[in-house]
Amino acid sequence: MKIANYIRKKLQPYRDKRNFERFLQKYTKPELQDNLNKMGETIGRHSQLKVIGGGPSAGEAFLEQDDCDYMVVNAYAVVPDYKKYKPKYYVVMDIMFFEEEVLTATWEKIINDTTWEMYFFMPIEMKTTKVASLFERNPLIKVVYFNGNTYHSAPEAKRDYAYDHNLALPNPDNVIVGCLYIGIMLKYPIIKMYGVEYDFIHGLHVDENNKVYFTSRHCYDEDIIGEKSVVIEPPVKTDVETNLMGYVNTLRSYKEIKKIAERHNVKIYNCTKKSIIDVFDRLK
Repeated sequence: MKIANYIRKKLQPYRDKRNFERFLQKYTKPELQDNLNKMGETIGRHSQLKVIGGGPSAGEAFLEQDDCDYMVVNAYAVVPDYKKYKPKYYVVMDIMFFEEEVLTATWEKIINDTTWEMYFFMPIEMKTTKVASLFERNPLIKVVYFNGNTYHSAPEAKRDYAYDHNLALPNPDNVIVGCLYIGIMLKYPIIKMYGVEYDFIHGLHVDENNKVYFTSRHCYDEDIIGEKSVVIEPPVKTDVETNLMGYVNTLRSYKEIKKIAERHNVKIYNCTKKSIIDVFDRLK
């Protein structure tokens, strides 16, 4: 047994290297290595970045007009504040937004209402969707692709290398994970989060047949459907345990993001009063 363990330990670095090389070949685009880092070295920016999620309190990001750039997500373009505050960055990662039957209203708003230069970030995996070609109609929107896969099962050193060189990012089940990662790579020394209640757990409920439903609340729900919240039935059968594990995994991703931020000397503040994300320092 001791000999077997000794051999296994000696061989592990070679296995790690082989697995890492397989990951790079199968799941990443080598031409995108360090693309966000290079962008961060050349892009003009203010002293801080405000990441605005889709939560009900998103509008609080605009209460103080300070030296900052704005980054918005998902369907935020339908909110009146979109045209008023002209975000510098827009991030969409959820495949739902790239499905043809969903995209029309949101994408049309982005394309038609954006009258300022803006950078639109999307995973390279979405380059072949119809969305990518839509942005050709508005030359002010600069599409930026990035490697959107995760490599969380790798040894820490390999994982950190992949993160630092834009080859992977922490599990991005929540778009804010991607936003924070991008903000760090763009070299903002201070990042503030607004509209990131992440209180899905309060909207999780089960009916008399043990069917799981969600009550979704976003700042743009009323502009899209005329209601402040909407009850969603998942497209596939699920259970409470699976959903809770999903929340846990996202919180773990935030912890990974914090480690990356510390490594790059970036400070992240959670400015969402009712947020259940306890990873980052709070600003009142």
